[in-house]
Amino acid sequence: MALLVFVGPVPLLPGGCPPALAAHTTSLCIDAPAAAVDARAPPWAPLRSKPRTDERRDADAAAPRRTSFVANAAALVGPAVVRVDVERGEGRPEYSHASGFVYDGSNCLVLTNAHVVQGATRVAVVTAEGDRKDATVLGVDAHTDLAVLKVADARNLPEAELGDDVALRVGDWVVAIGHPIGLDHTVTLGIVSSKGRSIASPVMSRRDDESGARRWADRVRFIQTDAAINPGNSGGPLLDDAGRVIGINTATAMHADGIGFAIPVTVAKRVAADLAAGKRARHAYLGVELSPLTPETRRLVRDEAGDAVKLPDRGALVMRVVPGSPAAAAGLRRHDVLVTVAGAPVRDVATVLVAVEEANVGDSLSLGLRRGGGREQNVAVTTANLDDFSDPLDAPPPAKKPIPAAGRDGVGRLGVGARRSFS
Repeated sequence: MALLVFVGPVPLLPGGCPPALAAHTTSLCIDAPAAAVDARAPPWAPLRSKPRTDERRDADAAAPRRTSFVANAAALVGPAVVRVDVERGEGRPEYSHASGFVYDGSNCLVLTNAHVVQGATRVAVVTAEGDRKDATVLGVDAHTDLAVLKVADARNLPEAELGDDVALRVGDWVVAIGHPIGLDHTVTLGIVSSKGRSIASPVMSRRDDESGARRWADRVRFIQTDAAINPGNSGGPLLDDAGRVIGINTATAMHADGIGFAIPVTVAKRVAADLAAGKRARHAYLGVELSPLTPETRRLVRDEAGDAVKLPDRGALVMRVVPGSPAAAAGLRRHDVLVTVAGAPVRDVATVLVAVEEANVGDSLSLGLRRGGGREQNVAVTTANLDDFSDPLDAPPPAKKPIPAAGRDGVGRLGVGARRSFS
């Protein structure tokens, strides 16, 4: 099982030097003169001592200059990328920094990660031009690990264009820009390794908000990329080859190279619209814990319900129904197997999770289910708002009618909960 770490913010030592750099250099972190370097000298040994001819120099000057989509993307979006400086605590505060980008220049709004500004007592942004300005946190959504900041005393900031991750293909080029380990405006290149990834790791601490509810990262189907994403990159943009933002960098796999994750921009657009308006982001909620149909879960069902129960080849197994939830009101039960959602076949748990996250609060979601090996039946579930349930799995409201007790087999809490591991 791979461990996931949310990349950033980077803690700073006294003097503003990131620990990773302090271990290797002094000239970057201490006000000492660097060794003199002749900027005109090439970093390689010359292949020949004969001077280049005038004809060759003229030919080089006349040749068209090579262009790079990476350089073009970096030049286009670089002015909109900011460093997010965070101060936590009073007396002897802690300092850290991460990344973000301006997505609405006229209103001076910045997108970053929720975990970047968690617990902040003061937030500031540093623009590409080096201007440092205070910022206000307009809102955070821990379910998707997104936050919106408003930059103070600014106007008409350069903004990044938001693209469309839906058309993104596995293998497409992507560019990441951010401030890893204190190296401002670092650009890295990679490809889309996968789409729709689930990472079942906590976004924040176990008890992270005023309701005391746990928040998990698996509200989001992440873009996986091999573009280098390091501490300090959190909140920075992931760009397509045209320089449009298609994701927000948020996490990387520990003890593994080339495995990073970004929140799709389609999710960010929806959440940011609510947060910028001073609202809490709304997420559709069913109230079921789900598990994939594995040999272990099939054996569990046989042990509890008997060998007569025949489970389908594909689907998502209901491990628990939250009392008082929409799923309970619709009559779902433990060991039901969801085989269709919104008319589409359920290939795995992620199929249901995506359908629920894409639904609006109050939508009627059609579920096809198999119960006890019987024929498929259809039920309609009216989704609720996830945040109306203070802790949807641990402390549900009283049930309107008794629901059979279920074991604590799941860890997901997507309003659909999901028991699975990331590997």
